[in-house]
Amino acid sequence: MIAILNRAHQAVLLELVSRLEEFDALARQDSDRADADHEDIIRDTIARLKGLFTRAAGLRPLATDFVEGVSNSNRRTVTRSLRAAVGIDVFISDQDLSDDVAQLVAKNVALITTIPERYFEEVERTMIEAFRRGQRPKIIAEEMSRRFEISKRRARFIARDQSESLNGQLTKRRQKALGITGYIWRTSKDARVRDMHRPLEGTSQEWDDPPVVSVDGRREHPGGDFN
Repeated sequence: MIAILNRAHQAVLLELVSRLEEFDALARQDSDRADADHEDIIRDTIARLKGLFTRAAGLRPLATDFVEGVSNSNRRTVTRSLRAAVGIDVFISDQDLSDDVAQLVAKNVALITTIPERYFEEVERTMIEAFRRGQRPKIIAEEMSRRFEISKRRARFIARDQSESLNGQLTKRRQKALGITGYIWRTSKDARVRDMHRPLEGTSQEWDDPPVVSVDGRREHPGGDFN
């Protein structure tokens, strides 16, 4: 996710930030005409970049790598847990997971697409508003860098949240396929644990009956709650 955002940022630098001085020079010659001209250029460029990134940025391979990476890590974790519980290695077949993995890949393609789309929309709004306020190119370029850092933090959060969610879903599927009907809820036992999760530490839970995890009565397994 960070990789696709980096590519989006480089496209913005090349297509728009590199032209800030040009836009500023036009504005000083004829401010009314220049405002309309460079706003059209910004909107047209952002529209083209959004189309390019949603169609040809290799989102499906990126999403596939992400899902398969989480899946492989989850398989190793489940295998270690089973070995610790029963004392022998248990073979885990993923033959029945192919449809689930395909659905997870499709879901993550849709999610990953929103990252550059949202970034481009923020760039368009920020640049147009900055020019309307008469900000200098240097200030606008600095704002673009700040906006990129905010988008990176958001992308990292989404990646972490999705990793936890995928891990929880895959653990449930793999354990149920092996005939395991429940689990012991474990937390990190630190300040990051949510108030509604603290009482669940060490409790036995059933895969078919998730516990209440929020004040509005929502039920989720580990990894399914919103971060």
